[in-house]
Amino acid sequence: MIEAGIPILQALEALSDQMTHPGFKSVIANVRDDIQLGGSLSTSFSKHPQVFDTLFTNMVRVGETGGVLSTILDRIAGYMEKTLSLKRKIQSAMIYPAVVVVMAGLITTLLLVKVVPTFAQIYSSFGKELPVMTQALINISYAAQHQLLYYVIGLVLGIVILVVEQMPSERARMVVCDVGQGDAILITKGNIQTLIDGGPSSEKILSCLEDYVPFYDRTIELIVLTNTDFDHMNGLSSVVDRYEVMQFVTSDGVHSSDALTKLVQNLTNAKVSVEAVERGDMILVGGQKTNTKLVFEVIWPPDTIEENVAIFSEQMDKLRREQILGVSAKRGDLNERSVVLLLLEDNKKILLSGDAGDQTEKWLVAHGSLPMVDILKVGHHGSKYASTLEYLQKIDPKLAIISVGSKNRYGHPTSEAMERLLQVGATIRRTDKEGTIVIEL
Repeated sequence: MIEAGIPILQALEALSDQMTHPGFKSVIANVRDDIQLGGSLSTSFSKHPQVFDTLFTNMVRVGETGGVLSTILDRIAGYMEKTLSLKRKIQSAMIYPAVVVVMAGLITTLLLVKVVPTFAQIYSSFGKELPVMTQALINISYAAQHQLLYYVIGLVLGIVILVVEQMPSERARMVVCDVGQGDAILITKGNIQTLIDGGPSSEKILSCLEDYVPFYDRTIELIVLTNTDFDHMNGLSSVVDRYEVMQFVTSDGVHSSDALTKLVQNLTNAKVSVEAVERGDMILVGGQKTNTKLVFEVIWPPDTIEENVAIFSEQMDKLRREQILGVSAKRGDLNERSVVLLLLEDNKKILLSGDAGDQTEKWLVAHGSLPMVDILKVGHHGSKYASTLEYLQKIDPKLAIISVGSKNRYGHPTSEAMERLLQVGATIRRTDKEGTIVIEL
């Protein structure tokens, strides 16, 4: 935010508003108050060593002294994001061994309590001295029988702790995955998950899902493919392989590619049907057996050509599929057929723009009933051909999130898009600067 030209006080105010943890919210508020009284950022940080360690504070002090505070904060953020990502990967990697150890403990206890005593009775009838190792095993079995309650309590506690740590919150959470130059947004609430696009990399999207979906949950309730560009679609093939997908929707902006062929094959193998959506549709996720649900309103595109969506089925004749893909590719900018969604959650409005550009935005401003929104997922990675001023003034987002790759060849986000976002007073967050962005809704 500082690099975008936002004053420190305004940046801290925005951070304080977004914080849900009461302790950290209080710390940010105290830092803001200290700076208002004339203190430096590093001095304010040093008053809270439980949050900002000495290295962090000293680096900020160097940045203030050298006039490179923005650069230093950017490097600190990158370091912290990589450290957090590594910790999550280690925790995720330890889950399977932990489950194996717990199961092995249960089986061992069963053997010691039920099986070994039977053999001990047989051996005792021989009236001979047993080998040292055999006698030791029988002694352990005897101890296990008389202290079985403690073994069971220990194992149960281990299992409970493992599961509780992975228990999902009933509060909705939006995770903008860092997938490089592409889009992948995970929205969770309780035990339901919605994935909007899968980014260009199978490895990155699967890593994000492993971090934010419980290890025991292998179901994605809804996947929305906003468009068939590689940077939105390619990672979904691996997701369909790894998880059970309950519902998959998209629009008619399709074009031929190897990534599309692979996705169609994987969807067919997993017996996942693909449905068309268009403006006015409401998508309900969850809610059948529980009050936990997410509701998405489709606000674009209008009048989806359902036959174009039928190309995701292998039942379609190959020649007809090629004809449809050829005609679709000649319709102009397929980004303007990108799915645009509106999520209303806990009185917050979240607008998810996919790759929609200025033509879509102009139509929505002229014909649609666009609401003011709290959060905007910026269209087309911050392209200058999206996020028009009229559109932004109409929706007036408080927070704008840009999913974009570091040093990408397109120059995203462009200075034009950034200036327009700042002009309407939006706080800007970017995955190329922060990595994966998590927002509690």
